[in-house]
Amino acid sequence: MVENTFEELITEPEFKVGATQEEQARLKAKMDFDYPPSYLEFLARHNGGGGWLGRGWFSLYSVADALDINALWMKDADYEEHFINYYWLIGSNGSLFTYAIEKETGHFVELDVFDDEYAVYLGKSFQEFLNFLHKLSFERCDEDGD
Repeated sequence: MVENTFEELITEPEFKVGATQEEQARLKAKMDFDYPPSYLEFLARHNGGGGWLGRGWFSLYSVADALDINALWMKDADYEEHFINYYWLIGSNGSLFTYAIEKETGHFVELDVFDDEYAVYLGKSFQEFLNFLHKLSFERCDEDGD
């Protein structure tokens, strides 16, 4: 399978300037698990950003946003028990789904924050994650009749 880069998959992109080494160091210090290097490589190029990924909106948090969102969720006992102990939140589709890294495996997953049973595997690497989401966006639209 040919994998496209983030820049090739996203239309109407809204990229941010890459994270500084200081920002990356702050993030690494807070991530209490073995994170995928490909995620940090993305942040070095684009410190967050988004756009249309296939037929769905896609947004990845900047380092500052990821730190703030994960810290905020850690203060909520319900989310801590169901999500924060197991996942590091990295983005969303601007609606129902949140994207995260599963701390135990380092895999990328899709979560529904209203359903603690829902976690869909999206890939081992950042690139695999993007390609899977791109494909999934078309399947979901076809199911909805769009």
